[in-house]
Amino acid sequence: LTTLGAFALLGAVDGSWESWAQATCLPDSCFCERPRDGLLRQPSNTFSNLGFTATGALVLIDCLAVQSSKAVGRRAAPLGGSFGLAFGLANIVLGAGSGWYHASLTFWGQWIDNAAMYLLITAPFLFVVAPTEQRPMSYAFHYATSNALLGWLCMAFPATRRYIFIALVLALLAAEVRARSADPLRCKLAQGRNLGTAATVLVVAFAIWTADLRGWLCSPDSVFQGHAVWHLLNAVASFYLYKYYRPLAFGRAADETPVACTIV
Repeated sequence: LTTLGAFALLGAVDGSWESWAQATCLPDSCFCERPRDGLLRQPSNTFSNLGFTATGALVLIDCLAVQSSKAVGRRAAPLGGSFGLAFGLANIVLGAGSGWYHASLTFWGQWIDNAAMYLLITAPFLFVVAPTEQRPMSYAFHYATSNALLGWLCMAFPATRRYIFIALVLALLAAEVRARSADPLRCKLAQGRNLGTAATVLVVAFAIWTADLRGWLCSPDSVFQGHAVWHLLNAVASFYLYKYYRPLAFGRAADETPVACTIV
């Protein structure tokens, strides 16, 4: 509600972002939606980020509920709570940060948008590659330092921002495939169809993102924007990614007979 109220306020208040450093996508490569005057320059692309806020809120509520009720299984990971907290907060930061980016089309909005995307992907990546004995403080240290480096790269070399995100997504998928092949019990706890759904939705979203960016699917003044659909589909993919990692994070009562590993 706070994020929604902030976005609505930007649309109701007179002002301009012209005195701020402008996003590198300007003047004509900031996706299909035509920038308006005022403090809410791309309304559809702004409000669609509420999908991330909703996903983040659901993740945090679930994570805190599990922790408070002690409803964790005997195969719960030591870093389960840390991962859930980081992933939930990253979704909320992305919702607010990407929303600000599309509302302002400023360089700082662009930076926080991409930095939040890195926060989102590195949370599960570091959870997957963490040594079994790693403790929450160590996870937090690696999470903070790796994202500080990624944030600096995005600021110093903004043209690399999208390639960094793609590399992180591929690294996460590669690490998870390796982890599943190394631990048959992982396949019993984590349902591959949730990971497959997240990956499929992400691929569809990327196709729509590309069509919007290149003008293949474009109506600049319409309320229906391909990039807004990209936001909403990615929020769905994020939710399914959490559904996949939830039993690995918190454990669950299950027959621990190994099963065949798939991601469909």
